Amino acid sequence: MMFDLRTLPVASHALFALLPLALEIGMAINHSIYDCIYLALADREDCRFVTADRRLRNAVASGPWAPSVVSLAELE
Repeated sequence: MMFDLRTLPVASHALFALLPLALEIGMAINHSIYDCIYLALADREDCRFVTADRRLRNAVASGPWAPSVVSLAELE
């Protein structure tokens, strides 16, 4: 039986509202804006961003966004 994704409580967020912070993060950690948009959203929503990207996790490890990022490996 296939799960119907339409039944999940999904929220959408305006990309343009996240760009200033995502750009700030990307420039600070020298990382792609694509990943930093998710990090900016996690920061704004005060939640954790789970990623399998070790490079991203390491880039934020000692900075102000470290609490917003958790490695998938840390959850195993």
